[in-house]
Formats: sequence, structure tokens, C-alpha cells
Amino acid sequence: GNHVSEKLRRDLEKLNFQRRASGDELSPEAQSLVRALLMIDPGDRLPLQHCLRHEWVTMLGGDDDNAFNFMKLSTDPSPDAVEVRVPLTVKPNPEQLQLIRCDLQQWMHKFKFFATIRQGDVIANLGDA
Repeated sequence: GNHVSEKLRRDLEKLNFQRRASGDELSPEAQSLVRALLMIDPGDRLPLQHCLRHEWVTMLGGDDDNAFNFMKLSTDPSPDAVEVRVPLTVKPNPEQLQLIRCDLQQWMHKFKFFATIRQGDVIANLGDA
């Protein structure tokens, strides 16, 4: 009952990620996403669209295709979906790329749409027309 639920809630709050024997430690961004999904009350869990915009999904160092593959899982694309591609005029260095991704992260949070950098383009999915 309520006692079990409260104990589980306390256990989740104290959740400790241990280093995997077979690989790298789980990044703080990945831990943040896992914590946002491990909620007892489904209404408190991070919604799918927010998962797609989570820092771990969009961060530098990940495979640019991962975010798009993730997005494909969320829904079948609407024939009315608006996708905007803006080519980058110069190839950014890794530091500049990180700054652009941070700006995109803020944009996604503010406007609630998905955007990423892929093959020299900034790509934004603006939902249905």
C-alpha cells in the first residue's frame, strides 16, 4: 500500500548509478534522463516529446542520427509536418558546435519543438502545418 509506495519513492530519490564493468560510466545527462523517467506517478514522468529534447539525446559527442532514430519511434511522421533545414555557412569547430547545440537546447525548451544538427544543417521539426 502507501508504505510500500513511500519506501519505493525514497529508494528512487537515493538512486545510485554504478560504473558498468563492460564500459564507461553513465554520463550525468543520461542519469538525469533515467531519473526523469523513473517516477512512481506516471504524471510525474518526463513525456516522450521532452525526452526527445533532453540534453542527453541532443548533446555533443552522441551520434547525430540517434535523435532522429529516437524521434521516429515517437510517431509516424505526418504528411503535413513542417521540417526546416538551415545550412551552416561554415563548418564549426567542436567548441562552436557545442555552443550551437546549447542554443538549440534552449530554443527547443522555449518553443517545444525538436531541432538538431545533422550533416552541416540545423534541422527543426515544427510540427504540423
